[in-house]
Amino acid sequence: MYIDRVPSLYMNLVVQVVLKEIMLENGVKAFAKDHDLDVLVESRSTQGSDHNLERSSSTSSSRHRGQQLARRTWWRKVKLVLVVDIVFCIILFVIWLVICKGFHCVR
Repeated sequence: MYIDRVPSLYMNLVVQVVLKEIMLENGVKAFAKDHDLDVLVESRSTQGSDHNLERSSSTSSSRHRGQQLARRTWWRKVKLVLVVDIVFCIILFVIWLVICKGFHCVR
């Protein structure tokens, strides 16, 4: 019966959501490490006041890109949580309809 499969379908969905979150977090961490290495390499290789201005502008643009990435990641998580909640509510509603044989429980 379909009802027997609902918990396993829900668990599969939860596992997929958790895996996607882990992948997104790892991507953000990798980007941050790459950014830190770039800043370190630039600070070691550049010397003088002309290069400091160039470095600060590249650091600013890198920071802006990092903020954009973090914002996109946050929106993805929000959308993912909303989709999972909606799917879970729909599954509960279908179970309720099956158990009550429609809307007979309401009357």
